[in-house]
Amino acid sequence: FLDPIVLLTVLFLVNAVYAIFSFIQFRYLFGGSSFIAPSSFTYAEYARRGFAELVVVTIINFVILIFGLTFVKKESKKIFTAIKALLTLLVIFTFILLVSAFYRMTVYEQAYGFTYLRIFTQAFMVMLFFLFIINIIYIWYPRLPIIKSFFIVSLAVYIILNFANVDVIIAK
Repeated sequence: FLDPIVLLTVLFLVNAVYAIFSFIQFRYLFGGSSFIAPSSFTYAEYARRGFAELVVVTIINFVILIFGLTFVKKESKKIFTAIKALLTLLVIFTFILLVSAFYRMTVYEQAYGFTYLRIFTQAFMVMLFFLFIINIIYIWYPRLPIIKSFFIVSLAVYIILNFANVDVIIAK
């Protein structure tokens, strides 16, 4: 088991880094095409960069959430409540990055239209949104069957994608 004070320190530092990173992401969000135009970024690089950042941060945050909720000593209720608050803040910062990546993909699609990969990428981002909502619920209500919830959301996204006529969406 991890010492809760060490975990609090790590969570505080990670959240501080994410706060700075989120501030930069707001510049991307509200800069949009004006950020792309003067730089050497193409729309594809702009979108891929956002998606790559999202995937890396998502993996890091899932690992931190698992360790923070599973392998920490639950000695003091106040300290564990602080850990839960910092984990919730971690998920909120992930939402900011998710919105940024989704916006970048939308800008890319407005410029070049839909493809299978672009639609599936956006569906993946929507699925991540719901998975992190489940994480927030699980942080504060640990009796939630999280694996079953993840499976249900993933299955729902898979079924929706299979029943959605992606060819028609691309053609329109």
